[in-house]
Amino acid sequence: MNDAVAAGAPQDALADFLAVWGMPSDSGPSTLPDPSLDARRLRQLSIAMAVNDVLVHDSANILRAGGLEGIDAPVLIVMGEKSPVAIGKIADALAERMQDVGRASVPDAGHMLPITHPAEVAGLIAVNLERA
Repeated sequence: MNDAVAAGAPQDALADFLAVWGMPSDSGPSTLPDPSLDARRLRQLSIAMAVNDVLVHDSANILRAGGLEGIDAPVLIVMGEKSPVAIGKIADALAERMQDVGRASVPDAGHMLPITHPAEVAGLIAVNLERA
């Protein structure tokens, strides 16, 4: 993505991002619902690029010893069936550290499932809230 943005091709960077995180890139950024939002998605691409370092290096210290273990509430980890393999491994590692965790997978969804499958995600959140 950085190379595409540096080369003045933010549309390509967005297509690359969406391809990795659960959206087909062959038809470009408009594979997400409501293509009229493509300009907004392009502006938001910088956010995704900026938080990458936080995610990779845990600069927010979310993974500190005892942090996840201290969560005293039901947690639900939801992922898309077609999410990148790394997401499943991350979910496994997080789930091992929490006391009360449920897992759910949305069929035919990638990592962007709150956008592509909002009804399914909302239903799962409702189940977890009822459980809480």
